[in-house]
Amino acid sequence: MAASEIRPLSSTQIREFEGKIAAALIESGTTYKQAKVILKQPRFNDRFSDFLKQLLADNPVWESIQIGTFCSIEDLRREAVIDAGFSIGDIAETVILKMIGVSELADVSLFLHSVGELGLVEGATTKSLYERAMCLGYRLCPKETALHMCRISDVDFKEDVRVATEPLIDSDGDPEILMVEYGIKHIGAYNARPGCFWSPKDLWVFTR
Repeated sequence: MAASEIRPLSSTQIREFEGKIAAALIESGTTYKQAKVILKQPRFNDRFSDFLKQLLADNPVWESIQIGTFCSIEDLRREAVIDAGFSIGDIAETVILKMIGVSELADVSLFLHSVGELGLVEGATTKSLYERAMCLGYRLCPKETALHMCRISDVDFKEDVRVATEPLIDSDGDPEILMVEYGIKHIGAYNARPGCFWSPKDLWVFTR
């Protein structure tokens, strides 16, 4: 989704931001009364959406990958993950081998954010996190993104990165997401039920 396609925030979503915006205005020297007046200005919704569009337009791509370059998930698993020196956890292995087919050839831009950077400074559930990301113009990554991410060669990057995708179902029928742990070169699977909670510091990748 392009920045110009971001839909205006709903009144409920605006209210979620109002407290944080008011606090920032007051910290910069605005009185509480003045802050409330600003937030109640006509077309505040449109102006705030314009601000988000500009924010997204200025947000650099973290990494770019190309998907659809392997004939099968097994080839992708072996050549992109195992040959790159990454190990795979048991649940992640089950989830990966249950993937059906590979996506068509496409370039995918990845955007890296902590939960807090998306405005969820107290953390968020999977459901809330995905809703916020969609509101900001992001979308979920292709299912095999985590496997391609093992080919990223920045040796100084040691963070754990969760990959926002549609739920990947494990052998017990539970929804999972994959996490690439660059510090120990490992792919793990983590439960991603709608109510699962994520820390403000947790890093995620989305695409557009």
